Amino acid sequence: MDKRTTCGIGTPDFFIFMPGGHVIAIECKSGSAKLRSEQQAVFAWLRKLGFASSVIRSVQEARLVLNTIDFT
Repeated sequence: MDKRTTCGIGTPDFFIFMPGGHVIAIECKSGSAKLRSEQQAVFAWLRKLGFASSVIRSVQEARLVLNTIDFT
């Protein structure tokens, strides 16, 4: 991602819609970059609502996240 999003401040980079109506929020970060306070607030709100959310730093991490989330 070479440009900032045009969505609202704190919005995750991706929402992945999975079978059964499940949604995963993904934020992509490079190196040791951390979530901004707005992003932390959005992730806390999403988790409170029961949505899975994750920060990833590589394609391998994305695969791991998608393969390990339990949708039961």
